[in-house]
Amino acid sequence: MKPNEARVHPQWLPSLTAWLWFLFLAVLCTGEWREAMVSADGDTYMHWASGEWMLQHRQLLNHDVFSHTHPGEPIISKEWLTQLLFAVAGRWDGLAGVALVGALLIATTFAWLHRQMITEGSDLLIATGLTILATWAAVTHWIARPHLFTLLLLVPWNVCLRRYQNGKTSRTTLLLTLALLTGLWVNLHGAFLVGFFTLGCYWLGAVVERDWQKLRAYTLTGLLCGFASLANPAGYQLHLHNLTFVRNKFFTGWLAEYTSTNFHNAAFAGFLLLLFGIILTLALLRPRFAAHEMILLIAWGYFALYSVRNIPIFAVLVTPILAAPLTAVLPARWRARTQPWLALRGWPAVTVAAAAFIVFIPRPTAMPTDKFPVAAVAFIKNNPADFTGPMFNQYLWGGYLLVALPEHKVFVDGRADFYGEALVREFDDTTHLRPNWYDALEKHHVTWTLMPTAHELNRALPLKGWRQIYRDETATIYRR
Repeated sequence: MKPNEARVHPQWLPSLTAWLWFLFLAVLCTGEWREAMVSADGDTYMHWASGEWMLQHRQLLNHDVFSHTHPGEPIISKEWLTQLLFAVAGRWDGLAGVALVGALLIATTFAWLHRQMITEGSDLLIATGLTILATWAAVTHWIARPHLFTLLLLVPWNVCLRRYQNGKTSRTTLLLTLALLTGLWVNLHGAFLVGFFTLGCYWLGAVVERDWQKLRAYTLTGLLCGFASLANPAGYQLHLHNLTFVRNKFFTGWLAEYTSTNFHNAAFAGFLLLLFGIILTLALLRPRFAAHEMILLIAWGYFALYSVRNIPIFAVLVTPILAAPLTAVLPARWRARTQPWLALRGWPAVTVAAAAFIVFIPRPTAMPTDKFPVAAVAFIKNNPADFTGPMFNQYLWGGYLLVALPEHKVFVDGRADFYGEALVREFDDTTHLRPNWYDALEKHHVTWTLMPTAHELNRALPLKGWRQIYRDETATIYRR
């Protein structure tokens, strides 16, 4: 490099990682994406409401206060720390504040993934392309919910494992780092078991390669992390609760996020392109992946195809594996040209720009009236005398109603694991008008319903003598 070439890329100039972080954040803070992050379902509101209750009462939410079907029943608190964060953001700036938390988590996750590949020696172009592809594949889960912490923490978790695998960090660092991450993860999101399964892939790789030193390290790490995972309000009961839920075939078949990928849906185009890139890399370059890398590819590839909620996890774990063989085929001359850009930092400049962007961008954020019963809720509030007794509500609206209509207890909301299979089956039987569809309404003494206008339940209720008291394009209300 010539002496004057260093002046072309001054140290204060933000790196491409920093610019990617700012770009992701800016896109997600626009009105359309803000709305999309908080309106995919009602769970964002449910977590916000839970955190707000804890702030008001200064205690953990360990019993149900939101439903009339399970009042006072014990709750396994598995995301309480995230819920508190959402509540603080909600107090600061309402729904826009909650959306901002989601935007920061998504932007930081994929910027960190980009930096991981750069640090491991990947070419700048390859790392950037793979990061954008991983982000695109994960777009279906760009939702302001606690699962974003699983994606964020999975990056340093995998970084530490890869560094130890490549001899760049000590066993002590591996043990302490993953144990600390576990203690944080177990209180932020229930999917901390993702970290254990990923560690298991490295453990199995050590078995295949007969690397007994790494096998001992991974075994000890798993034991220490297992002990650290007990540092949560529910202790070992959280683990049993999660394992029982994911093994329940009814829930994994009933909940949309556990269903298999529908490649006819354009939302999964990024995932399809990522799979295509993996196949081409394996077929044309024939890289010699380590045993743990092949196990990660196969295991998480299977889980991503089996359930759409695993696609972002798959994208975060496999893109660093692809980066090395793709970098190796680039000419050395190209890498020399991009090398000066790798030394750039400039995070203060990008941080200031992001803060200014957040402060000055218009932030009004509202739930879309064509997806949620916004007008119907206003009608209920304006006519309180007409709404006495328990209600029956749409499942996806339950979390929204916890915040929008707190004076009325819901029949059900997005906490399917809490309500259990029996109640969710009752809800499902009623909404699908099965022969016993009316039993749940009688059993729970329901006096009014709030359902989507096009729902078939609205056509059956008049046959039982119920009358319609409100209707718009989104929601319809019936009373006994």
